[in-house]
Amino acid sequence: MNVHSKIIFFYIWYLCTLPLNGQPGFSKYFDFGISTDFHNIALVEDTVYLIGSTIDSVEERQGLVFAKLDTNGILIDSRVHLDPDGGQYAFNLTLPLVPVSDGGFLITGGILASNEYFALKLDNSGNVQFLKKYQEPTYSQQVIPWKAIELSNGDFLICSTVNLQNFKNDILVKRVSTTGEPLWEKKYGISGISESIGSLFIDENGHIILGCGRSSDVLVDPQSNVTCPRTWIFAIDGDGIVQWSNVSDPCDGGAPRGLAVTDSGDWIYATFNTAVFNLSNWGRAPKFIKKDSQFNFIWERQVAESYWFGNFIIDIAPTPDGNWIGAGNWVLPPPFNTLISDDDIHYSAGCLYKINGDGDSLWLRADTVLLDSRTTQETYVGLVVLPSGSVIAAGSFFETIPGVGSRLRAWVTKVDANGCMFEDCALTSTLVPESAQTEEVSLFPNPTSNFITIDAQKPINHIELTDMNGRILRRWPAGEIPPQIDLSAYPAGTYIVYVRIGNRIYPKRVIVQGSN
Repeated sequence: MNVHSKIIFFYIWYLCTLPLNGQPGFSKYFDFGISTDFHNIALVEDTVYLIGSTIDSVEERQGLVFAKLDTNGILIDSRVHLDPDGGQYAFNLTLPLVPVSDGGFLITGGILASNEYFALKLDNSGNVQFLKKYQEPTYSQQVIPWKAIELSNGDFLICSTVNLQNFKNDILVKRVSTTGEPLWEKKYGISGISESIGSLFIDENGHIILGCGRSSDVLVDPQSNVTCPRTWIFAIDGDGIVQWSNVSDPCDGGAPRGLAVTDSGDWIYATFNTAVFNLSNWGRAPKFIKKDSQFNFIWERQVAESYWFGNFIIDIAPTPDGNWIGAGNWVLPPPFNTLISDDDIHYSAGCLYKINGDGDSLWLRADTVLLDSRTTQETYVGLVVLPSGSVIAAGSFFETIPGVGSRLRAWVTKVDANGCMFEDCALTSTLVPESAQTEEVSLFPNPTSNFITIDAQKPINHIELTDMNGRILRRWPAGEIPPQIDLSAYPAGTYIVYVRIGNRIYPKRVIVQGSN
């Protein structure tokens, strides 16, 4: 397992009034094939389970990867499963990973270039217990499983977005037995309107709650044909009969992510705002929403200033201290033009955001990966919260190697309850990526065998030296910064020097050649 990644604080507002909580953090990536990404994460007792997709290095077709880690990020075991019929497994961004009462897991997905989708049951070691394939309905073009859940008797519900022959989407719910045998299947939605699913859970009354999005014909702005979605939340019983339904006004947001009921009976979830800037430039900004038990609006909190079509919060979870954590991906810093150049992709980061029950921001961190090769499109697709309040998030990023090409890497990070990956991380600052720097800060000579000089246009508040694994090797606070920094005691290799000026942090990569 190669571990050479370094989380950098791309954009972090941080409130540090409490002592650090939880175990030390980490940032690690994993290879299980030619190209690998994680799609979801679950916590069972003190073990972290992850699933994703990978291209098998022998058969060169896409399969499912199942991995187990401890809470310190140490890989315990991994398995790769390929379709026994020679097909290729296909998954959406949040491939369902359902911990089952017998200790195993249910996973659902699609089969590329076929009219089938499947349910795969694994035990907690990753061994296959059953694989069932289902034919897509004749009225559909494609079924994309998004959510699944175990019922009280051990049956499962598989909830999908089904693409119809008229190119609109509906919600498809299938109930299957404990061994995956189909029991019933029902479709929900309105003809001529597109719906999508974002959340699924069972409430205290035993109702199955589906959090969905529904399209509308209301335009965000007259200068564009971008429309405002609605939020559609409804409940069904175990036979699929609708018990109640609530549809919001247009522009309330799309399919709710992480939909949950609070201790006081309110609804909380994540969705997005949409904005149009001109005919070819529009985007979304993720937000939290809280409504009372009757779906009356209480508050909303937008968590990014930038708008991009790829911005999202993919999931939210409660924390032991009574707050909420959201995980996803958005582009920083603002403003961001969706007509992006190649370099602008650097600003896409995996993001964690913590709020309290009143919608107040506690901290936000946006993480990217710093390697010798170029990395882009860092994304979180799920998170789990430990009893200590620490957060483990999973996702992926693209690594581009000159002359070779790009590939996906499976990625996992951990921070404590205060958003810190390492001690003393209270940096109320904006990190300026190397690709966006001009000459505010320069470092020379580079490479070096001993000393480096840092030249800055403004007074330096703080300097920090780390290795490529993120370990802090040395700090120099204001008043203790020497004219030259001696690196002769460190082994040859690549290091990161973080230079803080005001509320901006400049990461500078330096190569130490070793003493002559």
